[in-house]
Amino acid sequence: MAKELSGIIEENKKKIKENLRIEDMGSEPESLIDEYVKKIKSIEDTKDIIYDEKLWTFILAAGYAMSGPKGVSDLFCELTDCKTRETKTSLGICLEGRPQSPRKGEDRSHIDLAIGDFEKEDATKSGIKLIEHNSSFRQFVFCEMKWYSDISVKTAKDKRRNQLTRIIESALIFNKDPIRHHENICVSFVAPALFMNSEAKSRLYRYKLDEYLTNGNGINGGAVLNDIKQEYGYQPRGGKEQKKLLNENINFLKLKSLAYEDLIENMKDEPKKYITSFMKIHVDEQLREAHQIYK
Repeated sequence: MAKELSGIIEENKKKIKENLRIEDMGSEPESLIDEYVKKIKSIEDTKDIIYDEKLWTFILAAGYAMSGPKGVSDLFCELTDCKTRETKTSLGICLEGRPQSPRKGEDRSHIDLAIGDFEKEDATKSGIKLIEHNSSFRQFVFCEMKWYSDISVKTAKDKRRNQLTRIIESALIFNKDPIRHHENICVSFVAPALFMNSEAKSRLYRYKLDEYLTNGNGINGGAVLNDIKQEYGYQPRGGKEQKKLLNENINFLKLKSLAYEDLIENMKDEPKKYITSFMKIHVDEQLREAHQIYK
């Protein structure tokens, strides 16, 4: 059964390419999808344990993209708890999208997975921005995807800012000309159930998520802003106006943590069947013991 994952992806390649984009400065998105398919085929001939976060992210995204725009909408709702969604984007599920950084002199942020009212930014191969339309309701979610690794404890221009904080800051201040939001600004953190649900917190991201989330999944805005707006070295791209905008937009932040396996379990039956069969062979024993999907 495990050898059939690449086959189901091949059968649905046209639909996947229509609803999934992988952004990379040096390659065409379609060729990157083909490269992932080749990698899956080579793995299926082995019993190797797979540690590649980008590959696991692709498998998740491709599983939802197989169901077309409805699959994109389903994944968006899983990541945000939104009940319904009208898409205004031609990009579908976007892997490795690069919005403008909120900091002066800093390279574009790298977003592992994003869904929303996006369009490609002019003159770039991988830049994304919110679609310019009349409605003030602009839906999107930025996702940080982890497998075994932890979040980085420093970023290029601020050694005290952690990786999760940078993603949140990028969501709060999105686009060259930040737009005040009137709906949720969604950021989701996805990792295996072993690390997300265990009482033993072996990863820094568990502590930061607990710090940023209050009981009932509300946001501790003060903790988030404290990690963003540290006095030394904080140089927002938008100056004083951006600082004001951060204070406003933090009220609309929705932060959610999810287990990777739960997103697979809630997928449509056909892709889920092939993906779980692949996972049962290529995920290590401790991860398999932590979620019912492997049973």
